[in-house]
Amino acid sequence: MLKKNKLPLFLLALVVMLSVYYINDTKANNKNNETQNTSGSIKYHTYAESRLEVMKNRTKDIEGYEAVVASGELSSTEVENTLLKVDAIYKLNYSEVALENEIIALGYDDVFVYVNEDKVNIDILTDTFSQTEFINVALLSKAKFDTNYIVTIHTTALSS
Repeated sequence: MLKKNKLPLFLLALVVMLSVYYINDTKANNKNNETQNTSGSIKYHTYAESRLEVMKNRTKDIEGYEAVVASGELSSTEVENTLLKVDAIYKLNYSEVALENEIIALGYDDVFVYVNEDKVNIDILTDTFSQTEFINVALLSKAKFDTNYIVTIHTTALSS
């Protein structure tokens, strides 16, 4: 074998060996994680369906607004107003996710926040929920959204 061919062949063999090692190591880690997190994975998907439904509805609204703007039949002020509506939807999504994260940071397992007209609906996954915790969550939501919103808080037990 030529001397200049040894290095590329050695590097190729090294890459193949590292790839096989990485694949086997990843499979072993995944099996360990699955056995450790079988009970925990259920609770983090409690509100996933609700989030997906809200996302689909809002995406549909945004697409409708964008189609109207793209049609070219609106005046410049109507286009501006329509784009403001789209921007408001994006800001609302951001505020909901930010509030969810702030509430989860208080120690709850999962939270779903949905703003509907003049209501802030908050669903919290927890076993215990005291009056003080209610006040803290309500104050967070009032700080994040306008005080004109009505805050509704529901809890779902972890064990159910």
